Amino acid sequence: MFRTPIVLFFVSLFCQTLQSQEYPLDINSPRHAMHLHLHYLSQESYQPELAAKAFQVQDPQLGAEAAIQLKEILDAKGYFIDLSNVPAEASYTDSISGLARYTPLSSWPELYLIKTELGWQYSAKSIGSIQRDFATVHTILTRQLMKWFPAGHAAAPWPGFHLWQYVGFAVVLLLLWLIHRIQMWLMEKIVYYLIKSPVIPKEVRMATHKMLIPLSYYFLTLSVVFFLPSLILPLPVSRVVFWMLRLAVPILMTFAAYRTVDLLMVILKRKAEKTESTLDDQLVPLLRKFLKALVLVLGVVWVLSRLDFNVTALLAGVSLGGLAFALAAQDTIKNMFGSLLIFLDKPFQVGDWIQADSIDGTVEEVGFRSTRVRTFANSVIYVPNGKISDMMVNNMGMRKFRRFNTTLGLEYGTPAEKIQLFVEGLKQIVLEHPSTRKDYYEIHLNGFGAYSIDVLFYIFFEVPNWSEELKARQDVLFKVLELASSLDVSFAFPSQTLHIGSMPELPSQR
Repeated sequence: MFRTPIVLFFVSLFCQTLQSQEYPLDINSPRHAMHLHLHYLSQESYQPELAAKAFQVQDPQLGAEAAIQLKEILDAKGYFIDLSNVPAEASYTDSISGLARYTPLSSWPELYLIKTELGWQYSAKSIGSIQRDFATVHTILTRQLMKWFPAGHAAAPWPGFHLWQYVGFAVVLLLLWLIHRIQMWLMEKIVYYLIKSPVIPKEVRMATHKMLIPLSYYFLTLSVVFFLPSLILPLPVSRVVFWMLRLAVPILMTFAAYRTVDLLMVILKRKAEKTESTLDDQLVPLLRKFLKALVLVLGVVWVLSRLDFNVTALLAGVSLGGLAFALAAQDTIKNMFGSLLIFLDKPFQVGDWIQADSIDGTVEEVGFRSTRVRTFANSVIYVPNGKISDMMVNNMGMRKFRRFNTTLGLEYGTPAEKIQLFVEGLKQIVLEHPSTRKDYYEIHLNGFGAYSIDVLFYIFFEVPNWSEELKARQDVLFKVLELASSLDVSFAFPSQTLHIGSMPELPSQR
């Protein structure tokens, strides 16, 4: 921003002045009238009273002032008029209104030429519009600087600019610096207020500062657009500068949006770290990449539109290409939508043990296209998200309690009193163990088996993972063995009893 004077200096050295063909100095057509106006206000042929012929006024002095004011407006605002595109027919009529009227600038409809008895001239209504617009160019700052550092219509004493314009550069730069400092301070306060946190973390402050820099430069660009016409720069310089400013707006806004994504992701990351779900931690980087890509694509389209590319035709071509691509990559798109459903529904998260069809393992990563599952054989399965979103997923990792169901077989011949004590002892083990569920369990004498008296041992463990479940199960089983030993109760094992009876003697064959 502070290199602006250097840029303008070199632009003024290398830019050529308004080029036009030589036309007759009369007002017989819109082209000739505009050429006469610009010709007699050039440095080589400066005669405002002759330029006034192109204006519909009775007072030559008023016409000369209007001619000068219009030339300064065109130069200050960078309005370039290519005279070769201006009608040269004396009988020209506007195709829309059917009147003998020509508007040189579509952005300034109040400025137009009409055909009079003398020829083609800027209308009397145009002069009023010129006076109003001149007030926005010839501001108090401009008048004071020109009063303190007077300059005529002759060439500037330094390349490209008069002394009052150099002083104006310094004043404008000082104002821009002050505006930038105030903007940054004020916008940071607003962002911190919206975050609504008593303590702003360092990473949030850094991301906020990076976001606000291009945003502040965007507002400075608007300020330059406001202040620049007051310096009344030469047309080639102002034209280049306004083109650069016009291009800077989408670029700065794109960078601001890009940095805003970073700030939002920092805030979301901090929130995700406070939740129990690990899918949130996976979602933040994926969302960052998607939003940044979207911002860059929209930014490029915006910049191309400012460069006068046919964005509509470009988008139409992209749409046709996108349709062909979508047909060829429909499985990939299905997987992306599947990943979106996983992130929204959260049927599982990273670290969960899941079972789905032939899949049996622990979720390691959820991506945009596939989910990575580590099996218990330590192999890795990549499952397309489009498929896994259609499967019936049994999330073993979301269990609050883990069931343990077994049958304890006691030997036949065990007294009923000992069996009763054994059952009550099993219940006491469950009630005293820190990792068992206390409000629901089933421990009962349940039946008579082929070789044992069966006791149902149906309990639940409240543990976070399989490893802790195995440790708790081992601890309970050791206590069961100790209980059986203390009661002198033996566990049965498969056995058979063979009864052999006496065989009758067969009669002798002798």
